[in-house]
Amino acid sequence: MSKLIVPLLAVATVLALVTVAAACGGDEELTLEEYFQKMQAISAEAVQETNTLDEKFDALEENDFSGLQELFVGNAALIADSFGDMGDLDPPVEVEDAHTEFVEAGEHMAGLMKTFSDDLADVDSTSELDEAFGRVVGLEAASARIDTACAVLEMIAVENSIQVDLDCDY
Repeated sequence: MSKLIVPLLAVATVLALVTVAAACGGDEELTLEEYFQKMQAISAEAVQETNTLDEKFDALEENDFSGLQELFVGNAALIADSFGDMGDLDPPVEVEDAHTEFVEAGEHMAGLMKTFSDDLADVDSTSELDEAFGRVVGLEAASARIDTACAVLEMIAVENSIQVDLDCDY
């Protein structure tokens, strides 16, 4: 397998943790504390799903390209679902802009991951895998955008004396 698989899956895993930390939707505007509580609660679920993906990755055999593609499909779906759920939240005014930026950044990353996982469907060799990685454009920038938006959310929590860990990697 390409040396890029592990770092790319690691980035995707971290992003899954951050994105799933986003919480379930609701019709009423949440208080700031409720908003961050929901985000914190869902992160435990993200850790479980991410651990499952990590275990599957560790169990992959050399040159199991269909298994690798399946993992990236699952990761792309996890990211998309998480940010979709987060987009359903009615955030308090204090986090509205940061929330919107975080959701938009995550949706962009989900799209990149979906495109990449779809591209892996045609991979049958290490050289084709290397070519697929070469076509991945914008993952680092998308990751940095998510990290920044996540950090802004955490700073808002700190400024309001709310303890939260959204697993930001910044």
